[in-house]
Amino acid sequence: MVEQEVERRIEQTDELESERRIEHTAERKSGREVEHPVEQKIEHAAEQTAGKYEKTGQAMEELQETVARLRAPDGCPWDRAQDHLSLKAACVEEAAEVVSGINILAQTGRAHCLKEELGDLLLQVVMHAQIAEEESLFTMEDVIRGINEKMLRRHPHVFGEESLKYLPEEYVRHLQEKAAQRASEARQKACDPGQDKDCGQDPESRREAQRGSSSLLADWKEIKSYEKSGREWEEEYLFRAFDEAEELIGVARKRKLEKKS
Repeated sequence: MVEQEVERRIEQTDELESERRIEHTAERKSGREVEHPVEQKIEHAAEQTAGKYEKTGQAMEELQETVARLRAPDGCPWDRAQDHLSLKAACVEEAAEVVSGINILAQTGRAHCLKEELGDLLLQVVMHAQIAEEESLFTMEDVIRGINEKMLRRHPHVFGEESLKYLPEEYVRHLQEKAAQRASEARQKACDPGQDKDCGQDPESRREAQRGSSSLLADWKEIKSYEKSGREWEEEYLFRAFDEAEELIGVARKRKLEKKS
């Protein structure tokens, strides 16, 4: 019922938008140009997006409920027996099958395989999150919010002030100091003493100078390096995981070939 109501509202919104476009076209043809507030356009776009992601959220909740049911005491014996270690092989294999789906799409234009394999890979994520929740480690919500906040942190040049909420205060100050220094250097470069008050002829230097000290443009590699500081020891595990993944892929390849024959 909720999904039907959401779809009904989206249809109504689309109808209103279509009527507005027709009305706007008629106004232009009659010589009467009417300005529509930008806020209305933004609000309309937000309503459409909210409807889209609400349905996605419902589908995600249904998948989580399915996995939780499979892991329940009266669920599937195989699913109940799994843990993080036992699922490693499946996780690597499903990732390889996503690559296969991408290649099929690129060469044939058919997207069904990629859609299916992405679902299989998503199932692995949900399974690990469900097991972790049972172990009181973290939840699926933690996983989703964690990756979203990481994207916000690493793209301050896109999200602006929103990004700063997810960065430590000392690092924000570091970015501000670097931005101020960058702007100062750009002003010096653009405003050569031998040139006039237009601050030189270098457009890029002028733009950089105009951004001022409030600019928080930062290279994503720099932000990533800051986040990884103190966690360098994890790289040793990562390279071991590469070796293990190759072994698991080899086992999967052998199994697939045996099934094929």
